[in-house]
Amino acid sequence: PPPPTASPATAVTTTGFTATWVNAGVTAYYLAVSQDNFATFLAGYNNLELSGTSQVVSGLTAGTAYKYRVRAGNVSGVSANSN
Repeated sequence: PPPPTASPATAVTTTGFTATWVNAGVTAYYLAVSQDNFATFLAGYNNLELSGTSQVVSGLTAGTAYKYRVRAGNVSGVSANSN
């Protein structure tokens, strides 16, 4: 499938945000959250399998920058990473 398009994080607080993305025709999404450009991942958010197009990410450290990316999956396989 084609990769999802990630939107800017919303509902941003000092310890969390909501990740949102769009893509059609898939059965699952895989969310990853990192603070070091995906060399390592936030516990619980390393290819977290989801069925919807948004996820609240919590338990973050205040004053730390985080990034998220999403992949889409269907019977054909798994996409490349989102933007």
